[in-house]
Amino acid sequence: MKTAFITGAGGYIGTQTSLTLAKEGINIAVCDISEKSVKATVDKVNASGGNAKGYVAGVTDLKDIESAIRKAAEDFGGLDIMVHIAGGSARIAGGRYVPLVEQEESVIDRVLKVNLYGAFWANRAAAKIMIEQGRGGKIINFASAVGINGLANCCDYAASKGGIM
Repeated sequence: MKTAFITGAGGYIGTQTSLTLAKEGINIAVCDISEKSVKATVDKVNASGGNAKGYVAGVTDLKDIESAIRKAAEDFGGLDIMVHIAGGSARIAGGRYVPLVEQEESVIDRVLKVNLYGAFWANRAAAKIMIEQGRGGKIINFASAVGINGLANCCDYAASKGGIM
């Protein structure tokens, strides 16, 4: 049986992705920064007949996300699929949607760390395990059309999603 590790699995898109993959018989490692959200998604997946376990970790902390991914691979006997969904815009950093010249440095920094660095750290940790296993795997990154088209007052978000693409 294959195993998928899903970041941002506590949000709507992450929960739906978890449920969809579980219906295909894939073990689900639910990861989010919110313990409450992790538990809610794990409960939904398991109630639907799937097999899920939860991992609370932040994608901006390399050691934290590496540890969670490694633990999930140990718990499920391997890792086959990495789905990186975790992300957000100015509101995750307590900011407002304003023109770039007005945006606070701390908001820009947080958005880039979650959206862009988070993808690097999660994918890097998963790839290490997949290479060690010697059987390959799949890495899927969610982005946004905003990374191509842009969006007024969301330059940081657009740049980070464009970077993922």
